[in-house]
Amino acid sequence: MIASIYTKTIQPNRPHAYIALWAVAAVTAAFAGCSAQQTAVPNPIEIDRVEYTRMYRAAVDVLQDYGFRLNRHSHRFGLITTQHQDAPSAFEPWRPANTSASQAWENTLNHQRYQAVVSIEPVDTNPSKRPREQAATAQPASYRLRVEVFIERHQTPGQRLNGSTASPNIYDALDAMPQELKDRGIERAYWLPLGRDPDLEQHILADIVRRSMNINPTEPSPIASVP
Repeated sequence: MIASIYTKTIQPNRPHAYIALWAVAAVTAAFAGCSAQQTAVPNPIEIDRVEYTRMYRAAVDVLQDYGFRLNRHSHRFGLITTQHQDAPSAFEPWRPANTSASQAWENTLNHQRYQAVVSIEPVDTNPSKRPREQAATAQPASYRLRVEVFIERHQTPGQRLNGSTASPNIYDALDAMPQELKDRGIERAYWLPLGRDPDLEQHILADIVRRSMNINPTEPSPIASVP
């Protein structure tokens, strides 16, 4: 799809278009090779209770390695959330949040952003069979570690594509907001939720599991919990 867009615009006197096409092919091939090496990890993945602290601290480290800034993080409640960060484009392969060619091109053609949430929730196989007092105080035997990466796209209703391929300005400003959008209460630019990025979730979760193997849970954590 991307290659066809560039192919339509190639002219004999425009060698930069050939360069762009080769760049598209090279970047796509690089992402394809990286994706093929990734082994699927169940999401959520069940962990033993003795792994709780190790996994929590590994999750904090890995999210920061991926360029996320932490927003809230609570060891007690097993929850880590990040601030929104701009999604990397296909021409930023060095950024670890770039995990698949398709998503990288989506990020390139649109202004998108990510937010990550890591949760560690207790697993209770038969809560109904326990006395209420015991269920409230008993320590779970295992937990579920879940990674979620949400994608949002910046929408600018006051602009539209003008169809130009020669001018650097491919957007025109509308004289007025369309009535259909006004009826929906949309008066200005906004962020549209698109769902989740399963490829990035897989990479983060696998890295958390790997990182946890090198963490000593008895050592003091370098970062304090923020409720």
